[in-house]
Amino acid sequence: MIVSPSLILNGKEYSGSFLQEKARQLLREGTGNGRALGAFLLEWISDADTVSVHTSGSTGPPRILNPEKQRLLASARATGDFLKLGEHRTALLCLPVNSIAGIMMVVRAMHYGLNLVTTEPTGHPLAQIPPEVQADFSAMVPAQVYNTLADETEGKRFSAINTIIIGGGSLPPALEEQLSGFPNNLYATYGMTETLSHIALRRLSGNARSGWFSALPGISVSTDDRGCLVIDAPRIATEPIVTNDLAELSGSGTFRITGRSDFVINRGGVKLQAEVLERKLDSLLKERFIVAGIRDEKYGQVPVLIVENKSGRNIDKKQLLRDAESILSYSERPVEVYFLSLFPETPTGKTDRREALKQALLSQ
Repeated sequence: MIVSPSLILNGKEYSGSFLQEKARQLLREGTGNGRALGAFLLEWISDADTVSVHTSGSTGPPRILNPEKQRLLASARATGDFLKLGEHRTALLCLPVNSIAGIMMVVRAMHYGLNLVTTEPTGHPLAQIPPEVQADFSAMVPAQVYNTLADETEGKRFSAINTIIIGGGSLPPALEEQLSGFPNNLYATYGMTETLSHIALRRLSGNARSGWFSALPGISVSTDDRGCLVIDAPRIATEPIVTNDLAELSGSGTFRITGRSDFVINRGGVKLQAEVLERKLDSLLKERFIVAGIRDEKYGQVPVLIVENKSGRNIDKKQLLRDAESILSYSERPVEVYFLSLFPETPTGKTDRREALKQALLSQ
């Protein structure tokens, strides 16, 4: 049980029975994220030692976890020590509270006494808060950042937030390059539900920007015989967490992710990492796309390109393949291009690669 929790919510502090009543009101009268926040708060202030969270399937099939509340607090403190959250005043919650990312924003706000300003988790979160409200800490997903920077007014508000952590999906290279020149403290996160949000951060802006993740205090990493990252975070997880993320470790204890072991395309013994090919092809398309492997009688597997074409733009398939040939080696080149009007997504908003490939093949 968490002793005497309190939360400053949209400028008003609630604790004890008042926090419980506010949670019940949100659950009863709220909509969307408000209801989810009310449900979580009631769980948090209950006598139970655990809360329930849904995984996104990063380390296996999606399932429900029941981590101890003290472990969520340990995760909040690890982030707080790294980012000096005790010096911040206002946190913007613009992620769904039925995900670990949203839950941890609430826990951090409670632990550090931050004023939690809430919005619905839309693509334009800064358009929803009044001009006089200035957040100095927030967490966003890449799509929210992309949409925000496309609007001049929202972009200025974004740059005024002292610290922003960005996670939930990979950052497109063009967006990362754009963020490098921002004056505020911007970080990419690495983590998953099983690690109770992120366990490492990578600086995106300023002179300290880096391509390598630094583990948070009390967390160490290694790799297994597949080359996949293994996370040892005793205050957060009861045992080491084995991921499917291929990683490269540096001598200084930092690491970077090179791809997913389950997205490897084995083309006649040449192992191709889908994410690596996608990074190479990023300049060819403004639409979302993925590289996937399909069966081939000669090579076992060959790469194909799947493009999301929501606008119905006329994309020359043959020209696209020729352009790809100028960038990729012979074994890396996609043999076919498939188009989908809309990419299927996981519950956390990531592209569902397996379902996208399935739909692409069925559409032919």
